[in-house]
Formats: sequence, C-alpha cells, structure tokens
Amino acid sequence: MKMLLRYPADFWGGIISLAIMYVLFFSGARYLAGPGYFGERLDAVVVSLIAWSLATGLVFANANRIQEGATTGILEQYVLTRPGLLRLSLAQSLVLVLQIVLPLIPLVALLVLVSGAQLKWNVWVLFPLMTIPLAAMGVGLAYGGWALLQKRLGQWQGPLQFVLLAIFLVRFDALGGFMKILGYILPMIPSVSMLRAILALGETPGATLIGVTLLNTAVYLGLGIWIFQRSLKAARKGGVLGIY
Repeated sequence: MKMLLRYPADFWGGIISLAIMYVLFFSGARYLAGPGYFGERLDAVVVSLIAWSLATGLVFANANRIQEGATTGILEQYVLTRPGLLRLSLAQSLVLVLQIVLPLIPLVALLVLVSGAQLKWNVWVLFPLMTIPLAAMGVGLAYGGWALLQKRLGQWQGPLQFVLLAIFLVRFDALGGFMKILGYILPMIPSVSMLRAILALGETPGATLIGVTLLNTAVYLGLGIWIFQRSLKAARKGGVLGIY
C-alpha cells in the first residue's frame, strides 16, 4: 500500500504492463489455434501464469536491491546494520510478498476474464500460495548471492524470466519417467503442480505431493540462505563488497 501511495505511476505501470502481456498472450494463442486453442489445458495455463507472477518478483528482488546498493554506494551500510544483509534481505522479501499479492488480485481477475478459465477455489489453495513465495525467496537469495560477487546481472534477468515461465508452463506431473522426477527436483515446480491440481482440476492434494512440496521448499530456501552467506563471505574476503 505504501508503494501505491508513494509511487503510484510505477505501481500501476507494473500492473498495466503485465495486463497487456496477458491479453496479448491469450489473444495470440486464440488466433493461432482457433476457438479450442487450449482445450482442457486452459485452466492449467492460467494457473501457471498466476504462479509465475507470484514468484518472478521475489526471485529477482534481492539481486535488484544489491545492484542498486552497489550503484549508490550503500551496499556496505546494509552489511554493517545490526540485522545484517541476510536478515534484511529476508525481511524485505517477506514485505515484498504483500506488495506482490495486492496487484496480483486484479491481475488474476483479468486473466480469468480474458481467458474464460473456470478456476476451482478452496482452502487448500493457501498451501501452495505460501510455499511458492518461500521457495522463490530461496532462489532469489541464491541469485542475490551471485549479484553480490558480480554486482551487475541486468542482462540475465530477461532470459531467466522466460526460462522460469517455460518450466512453470510444463506439466511435469502429467509426464512420466525422468521428466516427472525432474519436476520434483526443479525449484517451486511441486508447489506449482499442487496449485494447478487444486485450481484447474479441483483435486485435493495427496500426502505424497504435500511431502514433496514441503521438502522442495525447505531445500531451496535453505540452499538459497547458504549460498547467500557463502557469497557474502567471499565478497568480504575478496574486498569487492562495495565495488561496482
């Protein structure tokens, strides 16, 4: 809400940009494939886009803050604060979740309106909506750790966003063999699969999927924290913490 009051043009600009992207996405798909352009997969695609919208900001937020801090010269001040850079990054990520959810509500309504999807909401949807941000925070911390050492990764963000969208759109849970196992291993994919099963198929997640989702989330959150800490130590040791 503070972002809306302080920077209204930037806030609404982000919503409008995503809205235009979604409209063009579904309009292009309808033109290429005809009236039955997604068939039964339409709801699954809409859910994947919702998950991607929730995750992508968290994945790149820490790296963007680190790059900005390196540019303005306040990165070292972040490190010297009493909470430290890691705790500060975690706190900022938690606040960012609320900032993402607010504009996501009208975007979800727009997605459903434009696509004609029929989503099945129930209380179980809260579970993946919590695990997706937590796993995204872990991936974001790992990416932020890389930014600590490199200082400038702006050219990577665009391609990585499309890679993230691509793996979110793939239904690994519907595939067999190695691809299904890969879906358990990739970050956030079990959470996306659960969200898709709930909203698109109206299913109640089983114990196996819940366990895999929790494990995947814990592993990537823990791994992200570890990589960030190691990168911070390496930046201090190499004397490149405040160098842009």
